[in-house]
Amino acid sequence: MRIALFALVVVAASAQDWPSFRGPGASGVADGQNLPVKWDVQRRVNVLWKTQIHGLAHSSPVVWGDRVFLTTAVSSQPGATFKPGLYGEGTASDDLSVHQWKVICLDRGTGKVLWERTAYQGVPKEKRHIKSTYANSTPATDGRVVVAFFGSQACMPTVSPATCCGSGTWAGWMSGLRCARVRVGRRQFAYPL
Repeated sequence: MRIALFALVVVAASAQDWPSFRGPGASGVADGQNLPVKWDVQRRVNVLWKTQIHGLAHSSPVVWGDRVFLTTAVSSQPGATFKPGLYGEGTASDDLSVHQWKVICLDRGTGKVLWERTAYQGVPKEKRHIKSTYANSTPATDGRVVVAFFGSQACMPTVSPATCCGSGTWAGWMSGLRCARVRVGRRQFAYPL
């Protein structure tokens, strides 16, 4: 289990959307934001909100309008974790229990969970490194659609525009979506066909 603290992201994105990894144009730059240089979670200094999010993820949250989107992989094994730090080469995690790969939408102003969808549930198709998680890829949005990629699970869910950035009913995952998967060394990429 982890506690998601998105105060810095919420502040950084106050004047612009942050639609993908490293923000607009993948530049990692948020101009003119007057960011805090200090914060303290325990005393809530420069922390707008905090929300408990179950599971493990190394993905970054993305922001569009008043929504924050993030991914997580929730193990059915109690106490599942990864091992941070510098300590040699490491090994694979032995957690091959049933997992749920999720996309979660939070209210940007309050941190309230607006919706949570399970993209895939099952036993992982391959082991993960002990320093890693099963939800490493950052989701992306254009304000109409949110896309998340969960690596070897070959699941690329798409959220309907109505649920993404406004009111409406859930339209479900896009069925029949074909995507090409490319592996270069240890890196995986996917794009819709």
